[in-house]
Amino acid sequence: MGKLVLVGGPSASGKSTFVKGLNNKYEDSLAYRRVQAFFDIAELKNIPDDQVFKKVLSRDADNWFIEVCKKHVFVISDVHYALQMSRTFKTDNTGANIYQEYVPTISPYLIANLLKSDIDIIAAYLHCPPEVLYERAIRRNKEGQRELRATSIEDVVLQSAAERNEWQNVAKNKDIRSIELNTHLYSNDELVKQFSDFMSKKDSSKKTTR
Repeated sequence: MGKLVLVGGPSASGKSTFVKGLNNKYEDSLAYRRVQAFFDIAELKNIPDDQVFKKVLSRDADNWFIEVCKKHVFVISDVHYALQMSRTFKTDNTGANIYQEYVPTISPYLIANLLKSDIDIIAAYLHCPPEVLYERAIRRNKEGQRELRATSIEDVVLQSAAERNEWQNVAKNKDIRSIELNTHLYSNDELVKQFSDFMSKKDSSKKTTR
């Protein structure tokens, strides 16, 4: 049985760092973002980057992602469980409508077909206080690492609530294990150990919250 770890949470919650930690911890692991499937399909079809999300269907990206998971022992995927589709990580979001609808990115179709393919799914949610998330986002933007997605503390609060809600919807599936990790209280090494301990447990309880 292959394994897939979905690592989600609001912007600046530490997803990329945690994924790197897991990738170093587990042998035969592959870090592969579901959104990368859109770009891999686009490259195959010679679709320009600015047309990717207009010309590559979400269902096709799901199918591509499923095949990646089937071909590897352990896939670790940095995700957002919820997104505002009209906003982007690549441009300045100043003036964006922070109240627009969030939509889930992990479809029932994706979950059903991963499970049908005998993929063991673990849904992780990373979180920390909104003011810390906003401070991190501003800092890395000033350092030139990322565009500033959040426009205010309130924006961060709304994003965090949407992400958590969709993570909980995924975690409701009885065949999916889930874990919540606090990236403010613990170092990345400690979080990787918490996750490793969680994976090693032989009880069949579905949820462990930290």
